[in-house]
Amino acid sequence: MSQTNEIHREEPALDPVRQEEAKQYARARLRVTFADLALGGLILLLLVFGGLSQKLTGLLTLSAVPEATLYIDVRMVAYGAISATLSRHSGVV
Repeated sequence: MSQTNEIHREEPALDPVRQEEAKQYARARLRVTFADLALGGLILLLLVFGGLSQKLTGLLTLSAVPEATLYIDVRMVAYGAISATLSRHSGVV
């Protein structure tokens, strides 16, 4: 039987300063993600329980399919505009 030679490579040491910075960036990104989720939940609660959804559909006087499409588009644009600062901050972090 022949033995295979195992080559042991020495791993470079991890820089503790860079590791700490990476942990801080990860925590910041997690906070931004949770803030974005909380904002989305708050907007959803306002739409459902605040009557905002009914007011928005009251403004639309189209047939069902175009009205639903426009309603969803308006909500997506509004949410995108509101959460743009969080998205930008998340990209920086």
